[in-house]
Amino acid sequence: MPYFISMILIFFLACGQKSAKINTENQIFSSVSTSLSDKALQSDASPKNICWKGKLGGKIPVFIHYQQVGDLIVGEITYLKTKKRIPIRLIGELHNGGFYRLQEYDPKGNITGIIEAKVKKGVFSGVWIAPTTQKELSFNLVHSDSLIISPSIKVSEKNVFGTYAYAYGEEGYSGQLEIADADNGEADFYLISVTSLKMGPNIAEIEKDKVMLEGDFFNYIIPYSENCEIRVEFYKEFARVRYANGDCPGQFGHNATVEGIFARVKQ
Repeated sequence: MPYFISMILIFFLACGQKSAKINTENQIFSSVSTSLSDKALQSDASPKNICWKGKLGGKIPVFIHYQQVGDLIVGEITYLKTKKRIPIRLIGELHNGGFYRLQEYDPKGNITGIIEAKVKKGVFSGVWIAPTTQKELSFNLVHSDSLIISPSIKVSEKNVFGTYAYAYGEEGYSGQLEIADADNGEADFYLISVTSLKMGPNIAEIEKDKVMLEGDFFNYIIPYSENCEIRVEFYKEFARVRYANGDCPGQFGHNATVEGIFARVKQ
């Protein structure tokens, strides 16, 4: 009989420890989403965010939230086991077929992580990739009911000026975009991007030129090209560059492109 009682006690203690662990993780998710929500609700709001929670590689708990504006995805990822749980900026695009490609940006424009995923039966499934090592962590994140309403990503014309950049590590692809106010309603524009140092490097560059802003964007035909046109769009704390009429083959060095999402690093 004492042995039987001991086994019952052990069973309940084990269940209690497991329950405590689950409750702790739920409290972490809840506290992070609540603090983000309180912060977001203090400003002019956009539509409610989509939120996901779960673990990368089955070990690293994360909380992701984002808003969708057209094909743009803008939000944050929080690593819940870090001491301060500071949200990291997350920007990317939704491509054809429901394919998400999102990048983590630090304050200097360095891309610290890449997320490639799809939503399948209500689960955000895919891989997280480290740009410098190409290490991959698979994940299946579940939907969170957290209420987060983010500020609008729109920006006024007077606030687009500054320097924008991205870099996939010290030897990976990198780019820089500069836009400065000029006379007569024009702006000075310059852009350069470089492929991986291991692959050349090759360069795509648009030399400094005058452009006319149309609010928060402008279109620009690259000089001496066969009508190679780009569209530069500005948002709050980032800019996106795309070809306006499809790729421009042969315009730049091999694998070099001016397309990309550039995080604002300097005003």
